[in-house]
Amino acid sequence: MQETPTPSIGPVGLDPVRAEQDLIRLATAGDESAFYDLAIEQLCGQITAAATVVLDFPAMHRDLLTCLAAEAGQEDRSALLRAADLGRAALDRMRTDAPNDYQILVDARSRVTHQVQRSIDALQIAAGFRWKLRLQSAAFVISCVLTAAGMSLYRSPETSALMGVIVSVPLGLMAGFLAPIARDIVAVVNRARKA
Repeated sequence: MQETPTPSIGPVGLDPVRAEQDLIRLATAGDESAFYDLAIEQLCGQITAAATVVLDFPAMHRDLLTCLAAEAGQEDRSALLRAADLGRAALDRMRTDAPNDYQILVDARSRVTHQVQRSIDALQIAAGFRWKLRLQSAAFVISCVLTAAGMSLYRSPETSALMGVIVSVPLGLMAGFLAPIARDIVAVVNRARKA
């Protein structure tokens, strides 16, 4: 019986598990729980700090570089790795002997750096949006359920069940929109207490 090969994800030879382990090692000294327990702003800050190391020493972090700069051109990533393989002395000679080639490497590093920064920003924006959407959805559902339960428990005999639903849905919507505001107010009050 012949086994079906597993489709590869990303460029050939890329190991996303090794890239993730490398990121966690660089960001939180290998503490996976601490890494994934960070708030999104702190998480992205740690990824940015790790990305600086990756860009300075790309040959030591090839898989992580490929993941962080996935949207950068393959030519630019290859140029960055070539520059790392050349070494500092060869780059210094190239700067004076072949300034055009040196400028190509500098430009490639700049494009990769910008792409890595945009990728981290995109992660932060997407995670923040999803978190806000889930919070509002949960606030809406919980408010509807609590209002419906309250209406059914304390409903007068002349009030119908349909009336409970009619009241529950608008109250749930209002709570869904007000939940982020209430959360922000609580955060401000907590910060004021600590100050």
